[in-house]
Amino acid sequence: MPGLRYRSRATTVDAELHRRGDQIGHPGPGRLTRLPRLAAALLSVAAASPWFAAESSRPAAAAYEDGATGYVLTVLKGRTVERIPLHYIGTYDDFFGPGYDLHLVQLEGPVAEHVGIAAGMSGSPVYLGDRLIGALSYRMGALPKDAIAGVTPIEAMRAASRSAATLAPSSDHAQPIRTPLSASGLHPELRGWAQEQLESLGLVWTEGATTADASLVTGDPSKPFEPGSPLGVVLVRGAWTFAATGTVTAIEDGNVLAFGHPFLGNGAVRFPMHTATVIHTLADAAGSRKISAIGEEVGAIVDDRLTAVVGRVDRRAAMIPIVVRVRPAAGDDARETRIEVVDTPGLTPLLVGLSVSNSILNHVDREIAVTVLASGSIRLRDRPDVPFELAAAGDGALNPLVSVASKVQQILAMLWNNPFERPVVEGIDVDVDLVPALNRYFVESMHYDRGAVRPGGTIQVHVALQPWRGETIRRVFELRVPHGVGDGSELRLTVGPPSQIERALGNPLARRLQTAEDLRGVLRVLGEMRSDHRLVAVLYHDSPTIVRDGAAFSNLPPTAAHLLFSGARSGVAFRSRVSRLATSQLEMDGPISGGLTIRIKIDAGAPTGSKEQER
Repeated sequence: MPGLRYRSRATTVDAELHRRGDQIGHPGPGRLTRLPRLAAALLSVAAASPWFAAESSRPAAAAYEDGATGYVLTVLKGRTVERIPLHYIGTYDDFFGPGYDLHLVQLEGPVAEHVGIAAGMSGSPVYLGDRLIGALSYRMGALPKDAIAGVTPIEAMRAASRSAATLAPSSDHAQPIRTPLSASGLHPELRGWAQEQLESLGLVWTEGATTADASLVTGDPSKPFEPGSPLGVVLVRGAWTFAATGTVTAIEDGNVLAFGHPFLGNGAVRFPMHTATVIHTLADAAGSRKISAIGEEVGAIVDDRLTAVVGRVDRRAAMIPIVVRVRPAAGDDARETRIEVVDTPGLTPLLVGLSVSNSILNHVDREIAVTVLASGSIRLRDRPDVPFELAAAGDGALNPLVSVASKVQQILAMLWNNPFERPVVEGIDVDVDLVPALNRYFVESMHYDRGAVRPGGTIQVHVALQPWRGETIRRVFELRVPHGVGDGSELRLTVGPPSQIERALGNPLARRLQTAEDLRGVLRVLGEMRSDHRLVAVLYHDSPTIVRDGAAFSNLPPTAAHLLFSGARSGVAFRSRVSRLATSQLEMDGPISGGLTIRIKIDAGAPTGSKEQER
């Protein structure tokens, strides 16, 4: 069973553990109550984790004598590495799963008492005597009185490429030391929303940090790191910057070992690796943290796994370039913003959405209502571009831009989460038109121009739209009824934005996406998605539509519908009771909500002239 182990002097260690009983909730003294609640919490994390059932052929951590003394190397200010004394408490067997242990140490001295375990210390190398035993990586306890930390064994870090690509185990009593994130150039209006999104990933928002200039980077450029140096991982760069900071554990065989726990847990990655400078280490009862500035790029992070983040100075990260062109008002020249973001599915959609919104917000007054109309394309390697369009409006700048960010995230998430292959994104271009007004419409009423219509005849549909303010706006559609529609049948006509039309027809685009046979089919569906600033009129009737293999087959006789439904190559098919007959659409200058449906009679003897009839 996993638990705490140590060598010799058990009575002394028992006394030490009992002394801390009030802090961590011991029931009382005794040889059999060593860290019981903390151990149980750690065991529950391990037992519930995917690594617990993993193969046991893992690099075993060395054992050390209890009470052995040593030190941890880290930077508290600037780039000067300092020593903080500590002593060894014990080792938890199989903390991460079979063969993955965790050492426990207690930091001592003024820094331990005043600062404790600070966010950004992840990866700080721990030595017993002069022997490197691993990296400071976990905070122990919910509100600890002593600076007790978990140390990922160096043996496990050296074998990081064999460990799982996953998030770190965590409980109320043991959490990975959090990773501070510095932001530069992010609009204040977006900070709260961005902070909420990023902290859900275990990142700590750090106010006041900036991107470093060359004057802050000192030392030999050919040797950018030493054990204990701060290390920056850049997520966004260009017009604004996002970067996370940890600490270097060791440089071995060209590998820069750091963190001692996952950053994002994405496995094989390509993140820009930078030098960093600690501006200040903020002592805080709620959680101390390092405030850092990012220096020059010196390599790439290539592995982000359970036991370590690994970088290489001989690699470079390929970023995704984004160009956002914003027209603040009609007739104004477009203002261009260029950004680069990391290429990793779990985080890139959020960063792209945030980057687009930040670029727009720099051209919007906070207090005014605004309408955002955007179009763009995602450029893929060896694949056709994926076009997209967005529309949002709100009273005040933040709400519509959060909506834009969410929609960009959704498009990219659908692209990357397809079950076939991960496409390589070579760039994203976005063109944005800003209207300093709240252009938002609601479908209020509709009617058509005659009591009945012949097969092959034309229907003229009048639609009334209620804007947020002002008088009703009217629009007219013309749709032709197909010649093959049966005399005496009844059709339905729905008017609304694309999202409303999708629901009326049984969500054919979503079904096509679910049944696509390959990436090309996924890209085709994504390219057909439309924004809700379009007003669509669709004519349809009761007739089966089968969606299978990424395509929709409409107006089918029962036998054909049955054969198509049962013969899908993918094994997945969907049936809708209605089929589309005709569609017409027009663009508005803002998003539309609501929708209406009317019924239309087919009569071969109907007059050809029009007759207004309210429905």
